[in-house]
Amino acid sequence: MSTDINLQFIKEKVYDLRTAIFFSTSNSLLKLPVRIVEALTIDEEGCLWFYMKKPVQQVSEFDLIFPARLQFYKKGKSSFVEVAGRGTIVDAIGWELKEICDTAGISVPSSDDLLVNIKISNVIYKDLSARSKAKGIMAWWHDFYNWIFPETYTRRPYIPVN
Repeated sequence: MSTDINLQFIKEKVYDLRTAIFFSTSNSLLKLPVRIVEALTIDEEGCLWFYMKKPVQQVSEFDLIFPARLQFYKKGKSSFVEVAGRGTIVDAIGWELKEICDTAGISVPSSDDLLVNIKISNVIYKDLSARSKAKGIMAWWHDFYNWIFPETYTRRPYIPVN
């Protein structure tokens, strides 16, 4: 069995930051609301698991499989991680919830929580500590250069190594 170095790096950074803002990027009329969530675990297949509060509407009215994005950021840390992929509301799919929770190594959610997983397809990691080292005229030059030639974040697909 080969270890995926990229997945280990992503796990490390996500566990370090732990808290994220969840966005459903679906084009449907009824989307899951934006929530602050806490990552529980990332399994070997690259699925990120977390709980979120159930919305007021019936869960069956939402798309059960949808595109989603998580933005991990923590005040005082010099980096952020953005994870995008295919989200699945595990509670509503009809799978045996206790069996899934045992397999993933997490506890069974309470009645007012939803268990959601995101199959990671894109990851953006940005280390901001290099920016803070520039001082004086170099910081000004860096700002000026970035204003003229702005950085673009390209989304690169995450492909797990089998």
